[in-house]
Amino acid sequence: MYYFDAKEFGQRVKAARNAKHMTQRELAEQVHIVIRHLGRIEQGTRFCSVEVLIDISYALDVSVDYLLTGRERRNTLDKIRLSEVIRELNSILENF
Repeated sequence: MYYFDAKEFGQRVKAARNAKHMTQRELAEQVHIVIRHLGRIEQGTRFCSVEVLIDISYALDVSVDYLLTGRERRNTLDKIRLSEVIRELNSILENF
């Protein structure tokens, strides 16, 4: 079961921003919010609209799932494609 924790959400936003070597000002400008609002989001004292949440996820190249829950959603298509690639590589190795 998932629950929303604003402080953890803010920490994930801040960590993802730092991993991209972005300042608060750069991220705030990119997602069209004032820096003070972003600071409060990162502190866990404010939340943002769904639109801003999506913009933050795109700007930081992380999923909305990760920002909200700390977990990535498993993508079945990625697993299927990975299995296909492994089969292709095994086939190439067998014929090599």
